[in-house]
Amino acid sequence: MLTYKILGPLEVVRDGEALPLGPAKQRALLVCLLLHADETVSRDRLIDDLWGENPPARADQNLFQHVFRLRKILDDGGREVLVRKDQGYLIRVRAK
Repeated sequence: MLTYKILGPLEVVRDGEALPLGPAKQRALLVCLLLHADETVSRDRLIDDLWGENPPARADQNLFQHVFRLRKILDDGGREVLVRKDQGYLIRVRAK
């Protein structure tokens, strides 16, 4: 089971161990998703939140790479935590 800590330093803990969350943009993506946990956040919204008014030319691909890496980090014993839904992404924090 994953525990998310967003007040103070960002941290995700599994079995008492903090997970390595990667570079700043990847961590910012995680925060954006956690602020809207269990809700779909559109790709456009995530790109705007991560890069503001001046996104890189390949923002979609950069976003996909960050999502891909976070999925690997957050893998919770086969339970999909970070999923693509509609035109965006959703992080599942509630156990099903």
